[in-house]
Amino acid sequence: MTQEEFVTYIQKDLGESYIHYLRDNFEAKWDPLPANPMWKTMIPIYQSLNRQQRDDFLKFIRSTAFDGASIVIAVIDGTSIPHTTGEEFKIITSDGDDLTEFLSDSYLAKIEETYGQDRCRDI
Repeated sequence: MTQEEFVTYIQKDLGESYIHYLRDNFEAKWDPLPANPMWKTMIPIYQSLNRQQRDDFLKFIRSTAFDGASIVIAVIDGTSIPHTTGEEFKIITSDGDDLTEFLSDSYLAKIEETYGQDRCRDI
């Protein structure tokens, strides 16, 4: 797997698969509601929104997911925090290829290329 393939996988998993999973679950007819407190609270809230509000809500979640992944990637490639422990984090493929160098730059470029700077392309 190349670095490009890796960041594309993350972008598609968070930006498409995860959002479709959430939408499907939020829009399902639940009777009774799931026992999980987060779902039990959020499903009725989501279902009370109109179509535009639902789209905006999912765009916000997608942007938050991208931000969270960006923070983790920045820690891994060393751009977020200095490696004061002397340890370095790396992503190494099973073939021994190091995907770590400039990983944050590649990831953010992929997100911007796909969704634009505001990350709010239509869902």
